[in-house]
Amino acid sequence: MYRLMLLDDEKVVIRGIQRVFDLESMGFDLVGTFNNPLEAIDALEELQPDLIITDIKMPQMNGLEFSVRAKEILGDVEIVIFSGYGDFQFAQTAVKIGISDYLLKPIKKADFTAMMQSMYARIQEKKEKSSYFQSLQNYMDTNRAEWKNRLFLRAAEEGILEDGDLTELKRILEFDPETAPFLLVRFDLLKLPSREDYTSEVGMIAQSFQEEMERYGICEEFDNDESMYFILIGPEPDSFREIRETVAGFCGQQREKGCRILYGISEIHCGIREMFQAATECQNQIFTIELRQSEAKDIQQAFEKTQNMPYVELDHLFRAIGVSDREGIRRSLDSLYNFEEDAQNKLTLDYVTSISYLIVIRMYLINKRYADSGFVIPGEILSARNIRRQYPSMEAQRAQMQKLAEELADVIASQQSGSASRSVQMATDYIAGHFHENITLQSVAEETSISKNYLSNLFKKEMGTTFLRYVTNLRLNRAKEYLLDTDMKLNDIAKAVGFHDYAYFSQIFKKNTGMTLSAYRKGGGQKEPADR
Repeated sequence: MYRLMLLDDEKVVIRGIQRVFDLESMGFDLVGTFNNPLEAIDALEELQPDLIITDIKMPQMNGLEFSVRAKEILGDVEIVIFSGYGDFQFAQTAVKIGISDYLLKPIKKADFTAMMQSMYARIQEKKEKSSYFQSLQNYMDTNRAEWKNRLFLRAAEEGILEDGDLTELKRILEFDPETAPFLLVRFDLLKLPSREDYTSEVGMIAQSFQEEMERYGICEEFDNDESMYFILIGPEPDSFREIRETVAGFCGQQREKGCRILYGISEIHCGIREMFQAATECQNQIFTIELRQSEAKDIQQAFEKTQNMPYVELDHLFRAIGVSDREGIRRSLDSLYNFEEDAQNKLTLDYVTSISYLIVIRMYLINKRYADSGFVIPGEILSARNIRRQYPSMEAQRAQMQKLAEELADVIASQQSGSASRSVQMATDYIAGHFHENITLQSVAEETSISKNYLSNLFKKEMGTTFLRYVTNLRLNRAKEYLLDTDMKLNDIAKAVGFHDYAYFSQIFKKNTGMTLSAYRKGGGQKEPADR
């Protein structure tokens, strides 16, 4: 049913329309009748009519003036004007200001019926287009979030950032990604308290921390299925110590709740082309804890020598590894280790060792995705000091890096040649039947006989998203169906789709759709008319 308003200073006309025509059978709910256009204007925002039928000649304000005001308040509302035989000049002006149609008085039943049918079809088409574009906007918003997540992950974990990505980031974000100062925080969740909803628990931790960080600047969260990253844009240099204390305090609070988080914090960098460098600093700190190494100082010293690292050449190397291009691997390493004239100089060896260390770090991050392959970065070279001790010359380091690079390339190629689509189908089929339960990446991997790391990598590659994001989006989409197709209570819908914390469910639903749960149900999945 669409909403109809009638306006005519002659009460008999309005009564006649109500008596002669079955407006409900025409698809309209009569929400207001007025004899005074000024009163009608005051009621427009509250009544939100889809169609207004008004006389053109009224004492307080003529129908054209009223129509202009109505368009200003309601935007694209449909307006039909009643006109006398001598009012054709008015009618011509009405067309210019966007009046939908006009009828001549006295009103003929057939003409009125045809007009109402035409208006119903016109409003219906408009609503369908509005619904389509709203759905398209929601799709774009969701996919923009996935796109940002992939972009930031590639920059942080692989050091790959295309010029086109930077252009698009600059368009949609509130800062210039090429020049804005930023720091990076990484969380590795080692333990979560035993609760009913793992997916929501992770999401609530991310949301809570993001809110904590927003007092220091713009905070964007991105994640894979093993780590959460938070890029803080625009932090003040003199707030760095306070930020570190805030991060430590947050993780301490989570520990008291039974959640163990390993975290790393980068220095402040300028421009997100340095994202990989910042991610490596976070990784260094986590390495120190994970590997229980005593040479933390050595790691930091090694990294301090990477301020002018050949990141473009490193990108070329890892692109070659990703496509198993052995000749490309060799050329990239030749370029990276091109110091023949001064190869024995101590400063040169220190610099070369920093390059080797950076390569090892990146290989280690990639290796984690293929932990079931049998290929493992040797633990003894996960420090700059040990690389220098075991491979004291530039030639020895280059040879070891080539060996590791080729082995890693073979692992990636073998994984890619497997039945990835079938594995993903098995996983998504299982998730479709169990998304409302307390499922995790590990539990799905076990049920489908796929390794956890391989499954995580497949989701990113084949589905363009992470496991946690996939499950969350599936839950939200099912919640939308319940909202539109049932009269279930909101709290019951939350539980039915797997959210055991209603407050978090309502927050993430609004973040995803731009609408509250009640507004989504009331508007049939479309934003309220006042938002037009």
